[in-house]
Amino acid sequence: MANEVLLEKRVDKLEEILAEVIQGLKEMKFRIEEQGEKFDEELRRSREEFERKMEKQRKEFNEALQKSREEQRKELNEALQKSREEFDRKMEEQRKELNKKWGDMARKMGTIVEDIIAPGIEDAIKKKFKEDVIKMMLRVVIKDRETRKRIAEFDIIAETEKRVYVVEVKSKAEAEWIRETKKKVERYKKIYKEEEREVIGVFGSLYIDERIIKYASRKGIYVLGMKGGYLQFLN
Repeated sequence: MANEVLLEKRVDKLEEILAEVIQGLKEMKFRIEEQGEKFDEELRRSREEFERKMEKQRKEFNEALQKSREEQRKELNEALQKSREEFDRKMEEQRKELNKKWGDMARKMGTIVEDIIAPGIEDAIKKKFKEDVIKMMLRVVIKDRETRKRIAEFDIIAETEKRVYVVEVKSKAEAEWIRETKKKVERYKKIYKEEEREVIGVFGSLYIDERIIKYASRKGIYVLGMKGGYLQFLN
């Protein structure tokens, strides 16, 4: 009987202990679940904070990028403007230099006509056409008798008994000057109405390309230039 009572007390004690363990487990589970909810909440808040920071940084980056592009565009426009101004300045300098060279060339033209072509044209004509020059005029200007306006100008007019040589002189030989010489011949014929003498067009320059010589021959214009150190007809 005493043993049964002792066993019953032990069983009751075990039941109490088991009940406490179960209660402890329940409380532990509750705390774990509560902590889990807190963790989830903190994780959500952290994610939202991270996204806000990322959005802020993205906005700041885009603003900085836009500002950088505008600054680069401004710098590029300023550089282009400076380059354009520098280009215009250099072009103006080159234009002035070119005008100066043209002025120098124009002055040198006088020496070509008077110092080279004119002194040698008599011998060149005599050698080519076997006749003597009886009259030669330089820089002939024809004016209208009534208006006194200039109507024609010839670099050299050389006359023989049978022919009149209308000579146009340029520092550089170009096809356009061959055409101009031909026009000068027609102009001379119209003004002086030569009937007894043949009017011959002559283009004179120092150095003349073979291509220009052939072109002049097709146009009926004689070419006068330097060859072997002497002034002579080249076609």
